[in-house]
Amino acid sequence: METHAARTFSSAFLLLSIVASRVVAQNPPAPDTSGHTLPSVVVTADRIPGILGTHTGMVNRLSADALSRQPLQRLTDGLRSIPGLIVLNAGTMGDQPRLLIRGFYGGGETDYAAVLMDGVPLTSLATGVANWDIIPIVAVRAIEVIPGSSSALYGDAALGGVVNIITNAQVTSPARWLLTAGQYGTLDGSGAWSGSRGERQASAFGGYRRSDGFRAHERGEVTSVGGSADLYRSTRGALSVSVLHHGRESDDPGPLPDALLETSPRVSVPFFRFDEGADQLRRVSLRGSTRINNMSSLSGYMTGESQSADLVRTVQLAPDFGDTRSRRTIARRLMSSAQVATELTQMPWPQRLVLGTDISIGDLRSEYRPLLMGNAADYAVPDVTAGDVDASGRGGRDAVAAFAHWENVVSPRLRLVAGGRMDWMRDAYQTDVPAQVPRLRSSHRSFSPKLGLNFGYLESARQNGHVYMSFSRSFKAPTLDQLFDQRPIPIPVPPFSVTTSNPDLRSAVQLLKQVSCIVLRFERGARLT
Repeated sequence: METHAARTFSSAFLLLSIVASRVVAQNPPAPDTSGHTLPSVVVTADRIPGILGTHTGMVNRLSADALSRQPLQRLTDGLRSIPGLIVLNAGTMGDQPRLLIRGFYGGGETDYAAVLMDGVPLTSLATGVANWDIIPIVAVRAIEVIPGSSSALYGDAALGGVVNIITNAQVTSPARWLLTAGQYGTLDGSGAWSGSRGERQASAFGGYRRSDGFRAHERGEVTSVGGSADLYRSTRGALSVSVLHHGRESDDPGPLPDALLETSPRVSVPFFRFDEGADQLRRVSLRGSTRINNMSSLSGYMTGESQSADLVRTVQLAPDFGDTRSRRTIARRLMSSAQVATELTQMPWPQRLVLGTDISIGDLRSEYRPLLMGNAADYAVPDVTAGDVDASGRGGRDAVAAFAHWENVVSPRLRLVAGGRMDWMRDAYQTDVPAQVPRLRSSHRSFSPKLGLNFGYLESARQNGHVYMSFSRSFKAPTLDQLFDQRPIPIPVPPFSVTTSNPDLRSAVQLLKQVSCIVLRFERGARLT
């Protein structure tokens, strides 16, 4: 046995020596120091396709390939690599993401960025908050982020910038899927597919995620299903339809104070033991484009959505006193957009002009029911039942906007841009309970201009560079909840309850009239052709 073992060891040592000698003998490939011309990177920051680097503001684009090369599980994970943008997670399992962009932060109550899905607003009608759980990361074909003032093209909420999540890119790719599992009952699975039949293309995606949570009373479950299909496509134009269904259920353990943190980081706050939420979103979109003539094209979309939510939320009025109420909302919204893009190539200087309009009609119904109020002993009950409706009403927001964007290529290296957008908003709310309360109204009007230039200071076979500068102004209109939210906050003196909403709020543009946004950037990198 010892002789056999010795022979075996000698044979293995000889084999490893031969393999090692061959590995050492291999010469590494010579480094490639030659220049390579990269393909053009097309972005839609100005609501029309354009070459990255020719705009008058910073534009960041993450392609599907760039996202797939990173260990990402959620859409917001991909946003963390973009300068000027920070993602904060309110949940311990990486959920409830909140966006901080260029210093603007809504604290989970609203967002200061225009968040779009394939160019269509994704933010909630009542709060203006974006739901980042709607789109699985495998379904994203690109993410475009425009940091900074962008109301000249995108209107309300674009103080901090614009985030456009693209899912319907006209590409054919194999099925993509992601499956993860871990501690605390975590399961996350999603898949996406896109293909074509002749000239027509279609895509579909789905995702499911659940977790028991790291902390007690932190369970969550999310489901999303969506897709799009071409109804018609030719060299003259296209017409497609897309659908989306999203559902979410979650528990909220509440913010963790230091006293409980010293006991255990996994406990929940007693005042928040009944807090939970469930919401559903259903959306249908019709999108089309057509050539008017050799110089002009028309494009647009029409989207209808319905969103319902049941929420139990506690407001901790003092360290030892809480007020818990349930709220049910139903929001319906119809959004449409149309724009005409014209390229005047025969002019002394090539020009491009975009004229368009956005229309949104929204309806919101809301009702509150008391659930529980008192100190920690009052919250020790095993279960609670909601009382009668003590605050309810219905209202909505109608918005119309017209915008223009003009580009003038004075020389191959100098591009001038001018444009602006006029927004009109009309809000109204009628209280049902308590009765005989006058109808509340609010209106907002804002003009957002923009002037800019882009100069190519470097143009060579291997590199190019641009310096750009722009002047613009943005605005943020108060949300429907900031204007009309009826939730009563109990106080010990007459009138014994107040609300945090205020129908006299005005758009933030009134505070920004003297603020100009001047951006100066130098870019230098691989040549884009």
